[in-house]
Amino acid sequence: MKKTIIISLILSSLLSFSCSSKKTYKSDTDKASVCIGTFNLEWLGDGINDKKPRTKADYEKYAEIIAESGMELVGIQEVENSSAIEKIMKYLPDYKYVLGKKGSIQNVGLIYKNTVKVESIGEYTPLKVEPERTRPGLIVKCKKGNFDWIIMVVHLKSTSRYDDTPEKKEESFDLRKEQAEVLSNWVDSLLNNSDEHDVIIVGDFNDNPRRDDKVIAPLSYNNNLLFLTWALQSCKNRLWDNIDHIVISKSVKNRYLEGSVHVDNFFYRLTDKATERISDHCPVMAVFDVTAKDND
Repeated sequence: MKKTIIISLILSSLLSFSCSSKKTYKSDTDKASVCIGTFNLEWLGDGINDKKPRTKADYEKYAEIIAESGMELVGIQEVENSSAIEKIMKYLPDYKYVLGKKGSIQNVGLIYKNTVKVESIGEYTPLKVEPERTRPGLIVKCKKGNFDWIIMVVHLKSTSRYDDTPEKKEESFDLRKEQAEVLSNWVDSLLNNSDEHDVIIVGDFNDNPRRDDKVIAPLSYNNNLLFLTWALQSCKNRLWDNIDHIVISKSVKNRYLEGSVHVDNFFYRLTDKATERISDHCPVMAVFDVTAKDND
């Protein structure tokens, strides 16, 4: 009898240790500000016939990068489904998420810390300007402290290696420009026809407003908007323009903490092999004051 009890206690201790040994990641939070960012997770799959297979350690590394960055609100792109993002979320106990479903196997979403109040508005299908080739946006209403804002997460049409002719490249440019026009009109309509003043767009724009072709000119020339990220360079190649952006309505400029926008270049912290298993993008983020009086 005593031997049975001892064995039971040993098994109980082992089970207890096993359940508590899963590594999780937490980060400190400044009550006076909010850190908002975007992170393309590059073909994040659910483990079943994934285009880019990952290990448990890879999903854990995503969580570490997100937590250590200090981001409380992260627009995410290229997520297959909820099963895929759950593989990261189990390491982030202080975070929750909202994920779109209408982008086929590349959906956009939002990971947010419990320090931010979030209300999902839904997917913005007008941004899906051509079925099967473009993706909708995701609109969420957020609040922290005295700052409440509308955020849209986007992933605009890419120009990839599959565009192997001038005609195909031109077609991808046209689709991306059409999406930029849709976004610009959405912002103008929201600011002109509602009580909302603070709007933020984050995501992978697959473009930069400094480029000569001016594909996303409808956004960069919109007088209601500011690109905080226009001067950043890609973490993958410092000679490349940054294509992951944080765009704000001008009313948000008063809350932006000057100099806070930056790329979290985790490439420097990992080996080339480890980096390739995570993403070909790095998180891009900026910090905003939440103590100033609300303007809505």
